Amino acid sequence: MFGRLQNAIKKGKTALGTFVFSSDPAVVEVIGFSGFDFVIIDTEHGQSSPFDTNHLGNMIRAAEVSGMSPIVRVTEKNRAMILKVMDAGAAGVIVPHIKTVDDANDIVTYSRFRPEGLRGSCPYMKAKKWFMEGWEEYREKSNKDFYVIPLIEDKEAIDNIEEIIAIEGISFPHYGPFDLAQSYGMHSPEAVYTEKIVKAREKIIKACKKHNKPFMDIAFNAEHAKQLFKENVDFVSYGTDLMVLGDWCKNLVQSVKNQ
Repeated sequence: MFGRLQNAIKKGKTALGTFVFSSDPAVVEVIGFSGFDFVIIDTEHGQSSPFDTNHLGNMIRAAEVSGMSPIVRVTEKNRAMILKVMDAGAAGVIVPHIKTVDDANDIVTYSRFRPEGLRGSCPYMKAKKWFMEGWEEYREKSNKDFYVIPLIEDKEAIDNIEEIIAIEGISFPHYGPFDLAQSYGMHSPEAVYTEKIVKAREKIIKACKKHNKPFMDIAFNAEHAKQLFKENVDFVSYGTDLMVLGDWCKNLVQSVKNQ
């Protein structure tokens, strides 16, 4: 149903994705055709809006056309945002700052049709191929396959991590080291390498293994991504589209001007 990410899960292979901060569907297509498995359309820090479903739909279509699984990061735990993202056809949603069991239960409730949840029902939407797919078929498939992904980026979340991961309907967590370090009172980017943050990451992984759920990590650079692949991390999200573009431009300028 949702492209390469689901295939990676079935085959037990590490999947590679990236965040998209820009708002051009062509960028998403380029990323997909280059071989990435999933894309995270970022409406929290990027230029897209979770409420502009016309634009969001085009970004999701671009991912689908190029074979990727489209995931959307919303800006907060918000029922209306999650509904819009799902109706637009995303494969999953990442919700920031999920700290408690109640937070996690809420996002599951918002993303599941009754009786499992309270998602609003509409028989005509992009996610259901408008009116081409049968309602019962779509309802069952969505409740089963849509990825509900809490972003673990707070000390309070680490304190509650095993209970959060154990919740039925939580697909897997995404690790957020930068905000996590700040929640521990450390504000330098290098704080993500400190023992306290490394141990917090290990606690997330341990909870995932206990409850037989995948783990989504973030790679800071290409060498880090390679290391995560060697560690058999389930999903690796590498940088952002604009970061990759910036690195390429900088390297090109340096190689041409300094020859």
